[in-house]
Amino acid sequence: MSAMPFDVRPRADDAEGWASVLASSGHAPAAYASTMIDYQAAYHGLTDLSMTIRDGGSLVGAWVLGVGEGVPVSSGAPAGPPLFVTAAQERSRKRVIDACLDTLALLCATLGRPSWTGEEIVGPGGLSLWHRRLAERAAAVTVGYELFADLSWRLDALRLNVRKSYRPLLGKADLWRVEVLGPELAPETWDECRELHRMVAGRTTRPRETWDLQFRAISAGEGFVVTLREAEDMLIGYALFHHSRHEALYASAAYDRGLEAQGLPLGHVSLWRAIEHAKGLGLRSLRLGERVYGPGKEATISLFKEGFATHMFPRFRTETPV
Repeated sequence: MSAMPFDVRPRADDAEGWASVLASSGHAPAAYASTMIDYQAAYHGLTDLSMTIRDGGSLVGAWVLGVGEGVPVSSGAPAGPPLFVTAAQERSRKRVIDACLDTLALLCATLGRPSWTGEEIVGPGGLSLWHRRLAERAAAVTVGYELFADLSWRLDALRLNVRKSYRPLLGKADLWRVEVLGPELAPETWDECRELHRMVAGRTTRPRETWDLQFRAISAGEGFVVTLREAEDMLIGYALFHHSRHEALYASAAYDRGLEAQGLPLGHVSLWRAIEHAKGLGLRSLRLGERVYGPGKEATISLFKEGFATHMFPRFRTETPV
């Protein structure tokens, strides 16, 4: 289902083109990594409609698009804008964006929906052409907040930026054996992480297939996991990060509840080690997640993450009528 007056090709049939867009863009979010899209499709039960876009024979962009429960989405989030190669001309970008918006309207008409929900993070560059086009289509806007660590900072500056009360805790890493594992991650170690997650949650929270897809992402060099072990080699914590060549994404973590209850800084140590590693990979930023305010577990977790963030950017949630 597309209103595209362009040469569009399904992501699954154009892996080379997809990789080329990511490599040629100014900043490819972690959500654009193919392994991440596959994981989100399995986790949320999505039909993936993601595509590469060519204008006049030239590859100009890629768009993460899918449908889940009768709703247009971009991977596991509300629908977002396409990603362009840096060489794409302004005229071409405008035509592609309008065609994407027309496609969403057509998709909603097919699904019987009066509107669609979108999401975009507004960074230092200000409002995008995508957002301006949405405003012209009478989109309603609500504002949230997203936390980032800018990995272009020097490591000592990043450490100094960490919340003051957290800094002494970063030196506690010698309490455990801390490892960062990428493509060399053993299947047995990943099984330990999955079992720890089940024990901490008290139940199996998602299908085995999603764990296998995350392992595939790590094996493909599009993710890494930080593990913490006690002296007896027992796994007591892990944190998983997906990444593109530009951005890392804090995906999930699980830690021994008994040790956390003692006030031991398992999460602090693993997140700082992840920042060190992501910077060492040459990534530009680490997306830490939403800053939630108010009572509840999510607000507590986001307050912890804010202690490592260098920036908090507005995240616009839009509702666009069709």
